[in-house]
Amino acid sequence: MGSTNSILEQQIPCCSQKYPIAYNDRQFAEYELHKEKLGLTNKQLALLISSWKSISSDMQAQGVTLFVEIFKSNNEVIHAFPLLNPNLKGNDAKSAMNEAFREHGIKVMSRVNEVLHNLDQLNLCVSLIKQTGAYHRRFQGFKPQYFKNFYEPFIGMAKSSLGKKYTPQTEAVYKAIANFLIQTLIDGYNGEPEQEKHNQTVNSQ
Repeated sequence: MGSTNSILEQQIPCCSQKYPIAYNDRQFAEYELHKEKLGLTNKQLALLISSWKSISSDMQAQGVTLFVEIFKSNNEVIHAFPLLNPNLKGNDAKSAMNEAFREHGIKVMSRVNEVLHNLDQLNLCVSLIKQTGAYHRRFQGFKPQYFKNFYEPFIGMAKSSLGKKYTPQTEAVYKAIANFLIQTLIDGYNGEPEQEKHNQTVNSQ
């Protein structure tokens, strides 16, 4: 079906059903790989995007809560963030810590929000998440397995925010996206480009 140099534009339906996205052969292979890893149907993606709107409406509070819970789940993590471990005493230490929690919590939620609002462009999402993973290399003592501490607080945040809307179907969707985010963050931190898988997919054509 054409030479490897020809650009076959594959039409991928957006989750929002607004515009189809045109991909060339290589980009389409990447998209299929990412979608397979995510493991959600278009219907599940639509559920994720619509339910996320309720959570993201109060990003600042949710971000701080999420970040605090991450540190509660693993005390080790805090030592990898110098800003969150200042050599201050008393009220100054508390004030600096609270501000650092707030700032980093908002950053985390903003990036998650950006990703979940662009799930119709999975290639872009993966690139954004990997950049975030790679960014954490600058924190001395940070280990990629720390990203796994994101899972329970993220699920807990979704559950408390959605209340009665948090059905078994919604839970399955949030567990899938949490695992996807964590694994992609780890890949970004480790600098694993997935080149071999992409090459295998394209070369099999």
